[in-house]
Amino acid sequence: HEQGSSTIYSASHNMGNSVIGKIIKDNDRQRFDEKLQFTIQVERLDSILNSDDVDVKLMKLDAQGFECNILEGMGKDVANAIGVIKFE
Repeated sequence: HEQGSSTIYSASHNMGNSVIGKIIKDNDRQRFDEKLQFTIQVERLDSILNSDDVDVKLMKLDAQGFECNILEGMGKDVANAIGVIKFE
């Protein structure tokens, strides 16, 4: 199971645009402030959850095009234990 650390980047005046690993801008004018960068621990979901413990009917993912990375990090057993996964 993979784990490690990464940087989370948050856009100035738009904390809803936070991305792990690299800066992804919504537009050319968007700025990212160093004060809003933090080092975080990253773990695969299946390293902390057992599929027997998962009772999720619906999961919504909005991950700026990284939805497949999230599914991969869940592991097959956890992903299969979720009823419906909706992508935005």
